[in-house]
Amino acid sequence: MGSQETDTAEQHANTRPSGADWAGRAVLVLVLVVAGAFTTVFGPLFAVACSSSSPSCEDGIRSSLPLDGALVMACLYLAPAVTLASVVGVLVPRGGAKAGAVGLAALVGVFVLTVASGAAAS
Repeated sequence: MGSQETDTAEQHANTRPSGADWAGRAVLVLVLVVAGAFTTVFGPLFAVACSSSSPSCEDGIRSSLPLDGALVMACLYLAPAVTLASVVGVLVPRGGAKAGAVGLAALVGVFVLTVASGAAAS
């Protein structure tokens, strides 16, 4: 029974993240925060932008958006929530690259949703 307990303790010691793992996670968290900020700030700007040759366009900005509620929800609530959930997922001891990859994919989806909501107006 003593060797079984020792094997279990060694397995737990081997599953703890090392310093290099934490450094990689810190870089991944930084990438997630930058991607979340980009989605939150630039997503709506791309959504309301239009070409100046369009008749409903004044100074390169659409005058009305049919899906403005979805745009506000995606920018103010969804992108920060996805960013926060992804950062927490990366920092959990059993989380890591998988949680970061899922978070980045979700942020790309939110960005596409935001831009598509603006494109639906044209």
